[in-house]
Amino acid sequence: ECKEILVIELSYSKQFYQYLRTVADLPRDTTRVYARSGGNHLGVTEIMTQVEVQLNQSAAVEVLS
Repeated sequence: ECKEILVIELSYSKQFYQYLRTVADLPRDTTRVYARSGGNHLGVTEIMTQVEVQLNQSAAVEVLS
């Protein structure tokens, strides 16, 4: 069981996330989506930044709980 899920996709309308929800029971309160449109590929730095943001938000929630 995953405590948190981060879906990263190159589709602002979250098409992949919507597909995942049809085949898996994703917990809504702990699933985050980073989606953006554009012709450029997602870069490693951009993905790592989103992972760090997610980890920092999780740490903040744990401290506040």
